[in-house]
Amino acid sequence: MSKNLTIPFLIWNVILSALLAWSLMRPAPNTQGAGLESSDNDVSVAFVRDTNALKEARVVFFRVDSIRDGSEYFAEARKQYEAEEKRLRQQAQSKARNMESQALQLMEKDQTYLTNAEREADQMRLMKIDSDMRQLGADLEDELMNYNRKVMIEFSSQLQDALKEYNATAGYDFIISLEPGGQVWPGNEGLDITPEVMARMNKIHRSRKADAKK
Repeated sequence: MSKNLTIPFLIWNVILSALLAWSLMRPAPNTQGAGLESSDNDVSVAFVRDTNALKEARVVFFRVDSIRDGSEYFAEARKQYEAEEKRLRQQAQSKARNMESQALQLMEKDQTYLTNAEREADQMRLMKIDSDMRQLGADLEDELMNYNRKVMIEFSSQLQDALKEYNATAGYDFIISLEPGGQVWPGNEGLDITPEVMARMNKIHRSRKADAKK
């Protein structure tokens, strides 16, 4: 992929991990005593109760980078991205060469017999060409970023569906997403469910592809 898009991909991965962790780990809302002020003793009791519950919690984790690397969808999206990037850049280069040619013709014109109005008109055309070339580059990056955004949204959707399907029978209390160099360290590698999640993601992707062809 383009080096220009390495940082956006990393940002999307961090956002994806945070959203998944938040959606899977947040507790159900407590509606008891809503709107009532709590005493210090109430807060202490609630804290102890939550701590005891956590001791019984069932926790597993999966590695986001491994899921991404083993995702059939992501592999296909990467190839499509590279092909689309090549097409768009070739298209942009063709337009840029045409603009450069126009600019050179204007700059090489003999200014001797031009009126002030003609000189000003040529200057305005040069400024317009410069502006159009800058916009051409911005439009190219916007198109690539929009494609990247769509890929990450679909990847996130497939991952969440895979986790829901897996946990429908597994019934874990916490499913933690791990990023390389992240702040969560797995003490027990036997709790890694990455292969199971990856298998379900690929199944979901194949199913969606088949539905799209109908």
